[in-house]
Amino acid sequence: MEHADAHKLKLAPAEAAKLHVVSKAEVERRVKSGEFPTTVSCDDDDTSDLEDWDVYSQKAEFDRCTVFWQFKASPAKPKS
Repeated sequence: MEHADAHKLKLAPAEAAKLHVVSKAEVERRVKSGEFPTTVSCDDDDTSDLEDWDVYSQKAEFDRCTVFWQFKASPAKPKS
């Protein structure tokens, strides 16, 4: 997930897994499902719309990045 351009690829699931590539839709699904207790988005990331996903209640900005944490009561809940 370090290379934003990798999120633009449309690969079959097996090929994506082999290459360790995750689509933007999959990243969004994982964030919204509560898989990541803390998330960072920087100006040059493809996930600049994290704030619109309405998952986290806390955020702090550092340089060109924003750190999100503490799940809102809904819609996302952390996985057990």
